[in-house]
Amino acid sequence: MKPVTILLTTTISEELDEVIYGGFDAFTRDPGNGKPYVRLTTDGPLIPIQDWKDGSMPITPTLLRKIAAHFIELGKRLKEGGE
Repeated sequence: MKPVTILLTTTISEELDEVIYGGFDAFTRDPGNGKPYVRLTTDGPLIPIQDWKDGSMPITPTLLRKIAAHFIELGKRLKEGGE
């Protein structure tokens, strides 16, 4: 089996944040404590949410498929020379 080489411009954690929270109007992590927040609408408030990093978010089959699809597509783009 060939070793896997990952050439990301971001970290794995940032990629996972994008997959898990990227469907919201906005996503951010508090720079002080690292907790995640999302905005549901353009003018809405930032709402604290469960953080996958602390183990409180269940990994459902749907979420696992979403994560896998993201990294498969990322791999295809990288193979084609894009980002």
